[in-house]
Amino acid sequence: MRPAKAVYDKHDWWSRPGNNWSQVCGSGIALAAAAIEEREPALGRDLWDRGVKLVAGCHKFYEPDGCYPEGPGYWHYGTNYHVLLLAAAASLDKEAPVPDVLQRSGDFIIQLTGSSGLPFNFADAHAGRSEFTAAQAWIAGHFHDAGQAARLRARLAAGPGGGKPFSEDRFAPLELLWLPPEPRQGAPQLPVAALFGGEQAVAALRTAWSDDAVSLAVKGGTPAVNHGHMDVGSFVYDAHRTRWIHDLGSDDYNLPGYFGGQRWNYFRLNSLSHNTLVIGGKLQDRKAAPCPVTSHRRDGSWSTVVFDLGPAYRGQADEVTRTVKFDHASGVAVVSDGITKPTGEVRWAVVTDAETAVAGRDVVLRKKGETVTLRRMDQGGGGWEVTDAKPPTAREKPNPGFRMVWFTVPAAAKIAIEVALRPG
Repeated sequence: MRPAKAVYDKHDWWSRPGNNWSQVCGSGIALAAAAIEEREPALGRDLWDRGVKLVAGCHKFYEPDGCYPEGPGYWHYGTNYHVLLLAAAASLDKEAPVPDVLQRSGDFIIQLTGSSGLPFNFADAHAGRSEFTAAQAWIAGHFHDAGQAARLRARLAAGPGGGKPFSEDRFAPLELLWLPPEPRQGAPQLPVAALFGGEQAVAALRTAWSDDAVSLAVKGGTPAVNHGHMDVGSFVYDAHRTRWIHDLGSDDYNLPGYFGGQRWNYFRLNSLSHNTLVIGGKLQDRKAAPCPVTSHRRDGSWSTVVFDLGPAYRGQADEVTRTVKFDHASGVAVVSDGITKPTGEVRWAVVTDAETAVAGRDVVLRKKGETVTLRRMDQGGGGWEVTDAKPPTAREKPNPGFRMVWFTVPAAAKIAIEVALRPG
């Protein structure tokens, strides 16, 4: 009988590279095995080797260029355990492969934090302030990445935020232990435009790396991943040091069927609550193939990114695209949608916690003495409307202070929608 039979040979779901739990369990068991190897050599070596093999199989989560499909919250959870194993291997003079793509994933998790300090919290990620964690420090130091090091040290110097890191406080000492040195003056900085592919394609765009910058993040992807939401095409927008267009985040995991047959009944999880399109009143395809970035370019101060959202609206339209243009000088963003042969009317919507005032083709959002304006640039039908972002049942999170800002365009052979977001 193999000494690790009771742990691995039952072939439980976590023992295959499937989601963040494979990283957590594989790393945790391997570290425990290293601690007992002196007393139980055979058991310790066997559990270590199998843990390393399991975690190495999880490298695929970061491919092809760093985007973690379960969202930023579970990036921190899974990657912190992943990195604990890598760091332990180096300290113990053991073998554990470090994938090159992990460096790019360090960029990904930094780029997903907007200028408000909030993450683009897609999938089952919390909506609270983003905090850097030990895994980020280790990645920046291991790869000698000056751009990551500069951002992490700046974040640490700014002091703790109001939220609790997803990885919990027990890893906090490692943030300092692994903190990379201050980069030399003139070292390369992270870019103000970044794209990440894979199952959850994401674009992150900003005017600068400063608290008073304007930032936008938008995704394609699919609901058909662990912890996924029907958030294909959704985006968040930050200006004036605050978030204006929000993702509401996860709901209570204890809701009936949250990870089962009732998942898509819940408002925060389905497409009715996200900053995207609803066609004919139907939800996005829960089994959609990943919706990719099909083109991107930079023209002067403007970045343009095009997503093919068609798979998420299978059976609802022949073609659906979302094009996002962002001016890195002013922070103006233009969201353009093309829908061919929709089966019903098309609703365009965003979630905000700002005060709203409709003025013709504009909606003025006001908060803390600042404003952001949404302007209809197309000539399609349907006027702006504002309603509370209230879920259909009392057991769901009630979303106090949040509202949906939306309009509906009647069905037609071809629909073109264009909305500009302008700060100030």
